[in-house]
Amino acid sequence: MSKIILSNLFLFFAAMIHCQAKQSNIFPTPDVVTIDAGDSVIFDMFNATYSGSQVTIPVYINSDDPIYAVDFSFKFNNLDMVYDTITLSPAGSTLLAVSYLNPNDSVVRFTSSSLVSIANQTVLVYIHFNLASGQTLDAADMFTLKGYLNGDPCSEAIIPPSTVGLSDFASNWNLSIFPNPATDFLFVEMNQNAVLEVMDVQGKDVLLKQSLNAGIKNQVNIEFLPIGFYLLRIYNEEGVSVKKVFVAK
Repeated sequence: MSKIILSNLFLFFAAMIHCQAKQSNIFPTPDVVTIDAGDSVIFDMFNATYSGSQVTIPVYINSDDPIYAVDFSFKFNNLDMVYDTITLSPAGSTLLAVSYLNPNDSVVRFTSSSLVSIANQTVLVYIHFNLASGQTLDAADMFTLKGYLNGDPCSEAIIPPSTVGLSDFASNWNLSIFPNPATDFLFVEMNQNAVLEVMDVQGKDVLLKQSLNAGIKNQVNIEFLPIGFYLLRIYNEEGVSVKKVFVAK
């Protein structure tokens, strides 16, 4: 009975949040805003932080539209991790939000709205899990993701954690990557020769491969890449560094 009550309370508060948003007329008119696959909720495991057995995953949005409501849901690997809570970041402090783990379907649901436009490409909330002993975070640990912006379906993406066992030699290389966000070109400077690979956000497909020369400003042509997040893998015989960049048009 208590599970049913909690589930109904979540639905009540979720409805209340969106009713408040609509009554306040904060959502732009449909002919101004179009939410589609180019608008995303991003779960950034790459920048996850650890404190003891707890792992904290930042979440933010990527959209070219004014956004006033963010909702998402997901399932998770409950064999190796225990859901703790979802907290707001400083940038997400304008959100009126509620989250809930439904024990009946093992889905975590988050719903929110704001009276002001929600920050884009800025961490809004943190998802907290407790990991089982000896476990590390993996992109497969969260699945069946659904995202909504302004109440309409959008895409969702997981930026996977950096590859386990690879050392980041960026500090030794004096590595500099700019601009970020980028449009048509990226520039890479470092004090060693290396190879650059541009990969999709899942780190699976290599979209571009290029040699980098030490001591110069290497130009990387990315004008063919669609808007979105990408991973840069820079490596030589001494080590590997993985960085995240955003391509804007």
